[in-house]
Amino acid sequence: MAANVVLIITDQDRARPSYERVALRCPARERLRASGLSFEQHRIASAACVPSRASMFTGHSPWVHGVTQTDGLAKGHDDPAMRWLSPTQLPTLGHCLRALDYDAAYLGKWHLSAADLRDGQGTVATVRREGRRGVRAPAGEARYREANPLSAFGFDGWIGPEPHGAAMHNSGTIRDPLYAEQAVEWLRERGRRFEGGERKPFFLAVNFVNPHDIVFWPEWSVFRPRWLGSGVPSSPPPPTAGLGVKELLREPPVRNQYRDRYLRAYGPPDLIRSAYELRGEAYRRFYHALIERVDRHIAAVLDALDAQPFAEQTAVIWTADHGELLGAHDMHQKWFNAFEETVRVPFVVRAPQLRARAGQRVEERSSHLDLLPTILGLAGAGKGTAARARLETQLDERFPKARPWPGQDLLAERAELDSYFVTADAIVNGNQRLAAVTRRAPALRRLSMLHYTPIDGCATGVEALVGSVEGRPYKLCQTFDPRGTVLDTLALNPRQRFPGERELFDLEADPAEARNLAGQSATAQIEAALVRRLGAARAAVGGPKAGEVALLD
Repeated sequence: MAANVVLIITDQDRARPSYERVALRCPARERLRASGLSFEQHRIASAACVPSRASMFTGHSPWVHGVTQTDGLAKGHDDPAMRWLSPTQLPTLGHCLRALDYDAAYLGKWHLSAADLRDGQGTVATVRREGRRGVRAPAGEARYREANPLSAFGFDGWIGPEPHGAAMHNSGTIRDPLYAEQAVEWLRERGRRFEGGERKPFFLAVNFVNPHDIVFWPEWSVFRPRWLGSGVPSSPPPPTAGLGVKELLREPPVRNQYRDRYLRAYGPPDLIRSAYELRGEAYRRFYHALIERVDRHIAAVLDALDAQPFAEQTAVIWTADHGELLGAHDMHQKWFNAFEETVRVPFVVRAPQLRARAGQRVEERSSHLDLLPTILGLAGAGKGTAARARLETQLDERFPKARPWPGQDLLAERAELDSYFVTADAIVNGNQRLAAVTRRAPALRRLSMLHYTPIDGCATGVEALVGSVEGRPYKLCQTFDPRGTVLDTLALNPRQRFPGERELFDLEADPAEARNLAGQSATAQIEAALVRRLGAARAAVGGPKAGEVALLD
């Protein structure tokens, strides 16, 4: 029987690093883990927000869907470098579920296309801020319901605008309670329809913002300390914080440039740096407070679901679009790297057929490319079923150029594959060359310290493979030039402007990824084997084969 599915997505929410011991009060997360199956080695397919969500909802890598950039800092939503997902390009999860006769609803953060409604006064508002709480605007919500902006992607019910940008009403602190409220209303209405005899299966995506509010740390730590939360235990800095000159010289140049440009993109670099370095403990407390904050909203959704008559026929999946470095490797947020703090995220499935496995942990690798096939399996359209055959026939007619999904149904029999990740998201490269602080204080634009230049003169793309060699987990990372490069070679050639850099980490002996083993004779055979496997994994998700020119910008 096809199950209902509730998909809960949090934003910038990493899996707990091995070195982190802070005890958080997150009963909703623990409730899901206790009643579901936890995939401990789950990694994203791309970063940051927009590319990752495109992979989650299409089941494809950026090599196929072409969505590589996130708006923000240097880019607005209409920047020439932005490539939003097109509803006619590839089938989305919404298209699939609609073809399977599901009601597919979408609430909360979207960030896959420029879907906000606009009129003569600007963006149509659906929320206003009163102090530290948001108040819904029914007239604006009605306009979104009538327009149904995500219908072309197969989803109904989305109420914008996007919770994106520096305005307080776009923060998760303001918007997440309202998203939870919308989800509770939706589930209760669905319960009333169920009691009235309706049995059509449904899919509900509930997309929260937090702990994404950590991006506001430089501003909130100074101007809005009351918004930071309190009562969260302290945690020590990550073991890879405080890199010395020797370590920095061994880093790929793109990361050193990012460390500089990231500070300049916010404001006076010395001031922004001090907000992170001098108040590091408070910074980490704030991130963990945001995790506790969004957990309360997850709990509200679970409570509403479990009170409905269809609860026993409903699967719940919780995951995140990407993680957060939180000062690891002397970096913040999620760009220009493939470290575990960025790429490994929670993935928990609670489903009717998993009751006998409740509370278990799965250590086999999985990927965000597995999300769509797993949901199709829950919907009764797993690989090899008649429903899947009918679905693929319908999709082939509408999307004749679409490729097969490379991911696997995580609840069916599967082979453990290597995890492949790629990103070319250059958040500090775009039309905007002024620090974010100048948008609130235009008079500061005359200060030269608040102007910055894009990252240039180095390879800016990053790809990575996580796989086992003789039962031991390793990660191979390499940078490449997304504007045209011959992959699987680190030497300059006429079609490659910048050489790449390679890193190799033994994730068992060095889970913090502090020791780069690339180029060492003792691990040369392992490195060579993983380079070959990385090329095969890239090709398997639709990327270029070894020796082919790659364009991913």
